[in-house]
Amino acid sequence: MHLRGKYVSIFAISAIVVGCVMLLIAGIVIVKGDSSNAAKDSGRGVFVPYGTEYTPPPDATSDTKKVPGYKTGGSQDDPFASGYGDTSTHRVTVTVRGDGPLLLSYQYRGRAKKIANANRTFSNSASIDGPYPLAQVFLQVMSPSTFTTCTITVDGSRRVSYTAKGVGHFAVCTA
Repeated sequence: MHLRGKYVSIFAISAIVVGCVMLLIAGIVIVKGDSSNAAKDSGRGVFVPYGTEYTPPPDATSDTKKVPGYKTGGSQDDPFASGYGDTSTHRVTVTVRGDGPLLLSYQYRGRAKKIANANRTFSNSASIDGPYPLAQVFLQVMSPSTFTTCTITVDGSRRVSYTAKGVGHFAVCTA
């Protein structure tokens, strides 16, 4: 019986050593990058050092100017940088609910981002011109709450709804 415990501890130590070696190899690959010619030729899987720009290969780009209703502009971090659909005026309602205090951030296309505190529910409506996306809301489940739900309604029709459960989890809705 004592031998069994000895083998278990040897196996556990061996598993830890193998795991550490795998982490070390993964770290080296991440830092050095993939040196295979296939990765270099395709432009995928290549380590790009901080401060340099990655240019996708020609087959990964498309001509979006031919797509009706598509607009470009802005930056990658801006959810409203590009759009799709018609540019008519829409009635947009952002609704948030939870079982406790809420801290949320919401933004409509072409308007400043707003941060709000609410107790259990929050709702805001606006008339927005432009293509989709028209609005975005971001919130986090804060203690003592256990869940939170965001919903965006456009012209009376619910476009998106998302529920986050558990303290620290996030809900993000974009429509």
